[in-house]
Amino acid sequence: MYDLPLRCDEAPRPQATQLRVTAIEGKFQELKREVVRDFETAYILDALRRTNGNIARAAAASGKPRRVFFELMRKYGLKANGGGNADEPPGVMGVPRARQH
Repeated sequence: MYDLPLRCDEAPRPQATQLRVTAIEGKFQELKREVVRDFETAYILDALRRTNGNIARAAAASGKPRRVFFELMRKYGLKANGGGNADEPPGVMGVPRARQH
């Protein structure tokens, strides 16, 4: 039996979120924390917008238990609304500002 050679250039590659990080900008754990925070915040906000602020539906669509989803919201200071506030996008209230280090 022979193994066929792998050719990476022929395999379809999934689209990855572009991330520009250099080691000079900070320590690994600090940068990782920031990247995770930014991803989780953006993901939660998008899920809430898509469900008009319905936390249970946003959690279900995300594949997360509602309690875990709500804890992430609380961690980042995010609150859901029904889209009734004209000053805020539907599903989002209290978006936190970037933390200063």
